[in-house]
Amino acid sequence: MAEKLTLMAVHAHPDDESSSTGGVLAKYSAEGIRTVVVTCTNGEFGDAPGQVKPGDDGHDTDSVAKIRLAELDVACKHLGVSDLEVLGYHDSGMPEWDYKDQPDVFSNVPLATVTDRIAGLIDRYRPQVVVTYDDNGGYQHPDHLHASRAAVAGVSATGIDGGGGAADHHDRRYPARARAQGRGAQGARQPDRGILVLQDPARGGSASFRLRDLHPGQRLHRNSRSRR
Repeated sequence: MAEKLTLMAVHAHPDDESSSTGGVLAKYSAEGIRTVVVTCTNGEFGDAPGQVKPGDDGHDTDSVAKIRLAELDVACKHLGVSDLEVLGYHDSGMPEWDYKDQPDVFSNVPLATVTDRIAGLIDRYRPQVVVTYDDNGGYQHPDHLHASRAAVAGVSATGIDGGGGAADHHDRRYPARARAQGRGAQGARQPDRGILVLQDPARGGSASFRLRDLHPGQRLHRNSRSRR
């Protein structure tokens, strides 16, 4: 029996699914493709109502997280997302903020730990396409960088090679010679902001499931930036 055609998007915060890949998710959901959103953090360091910033009077991280997670749930319903997975890590805040130095924030969780969780979701949903940030993390946000690295590592660990060359995976669940094109072996940094698409051509065999607007390794320029 053929596997269900599936696209997975790995994001850092609630709202990134909409500002970065909302059109892609809505488009393919409408075409009957199963879409899975993985959100790594709760978004605690987003703005509170009234654009109150973290550290200012009236900003409560728990309340902000509840609001943003509720918004995420509603957004995914509007976008037709089939499955939402929230990993529940604590937001790290912006690059210039000191919050990122706290030991419990997402960017300080060992990469192997996050990779294992994302790899487990890839094993569960078996997506033919995984979408995440490029190796700039969008705009050098520590959570975007960490999510990107974990997603690429998870893809590689489960059989879609992000190293730019064909690779045999006979001992893994996914078919041999999976490939994600357009990315150097070390994932060399690119100057633009965008989205990296990793696709397994050995598994994406159906002509009905092709990212017609995105191609493996292509960067999708974003017209807007998320709130943080």
